[in-house]
Parts: sequence; structure tokens; C-alpha cells
Amino acid sequence: MINSSKLDKELKEAGIKFSGCNSNGVVFDGYNEIQDRPDVRAVLDAHAPTPTVSKFKGKKPKDLKPDERNEILFGHLLDENGNIK
Repeated sequence: MINSSKLDKELKEAGIKFSGCNSNGVVFDGYNEIQDRPDVRAVLDAHAPTPTVSKFKGKKPKDLKPDERNEILFGHLLDENGNIK
């Protein structure tokens, strides 16, 4: 599953030039699909569709439990089971 709005942001943060992406994981540069490029593939492989930040919106850092802090800090590096991707 792909969160296309989150993927869009992740691709931009990675400095990848593209014209769009969709929830199937297809990334476009004009009329060309570029999701198989190594740099784009790395972003797709690291993509976690759940927007973890929204889960904690409105909470103050002091109110977060240690495992919640870790989820925010390391969420993009871990899979659903907590293993490093």
C-alpha cells in the first residue's frame, strides 16, 4: 500500500525530480515511469504508508511514552514488526 501524498513528500525530500506519483507506487517524470530507478526505488522501499505524525498531533513531547518517541524518530527505518528495513 502506498500513501501517495506522503510518498510525494518523501520523493521531494530526497531531491528527486518527478512530475507525480500514485497509490500503486508508479512515479512519473513527464510521461516516463521512473519507479525502477535506484534512487526512486530506495525511497519506495523505505516508504511507510502510515502517516505517523498525525497519530501524535496535538501531543507535547513530554507527554509521549518512550516507544512513541522511538516511533517518531525511527519509524521510517523500521518495518511493521520493528525490524530494521
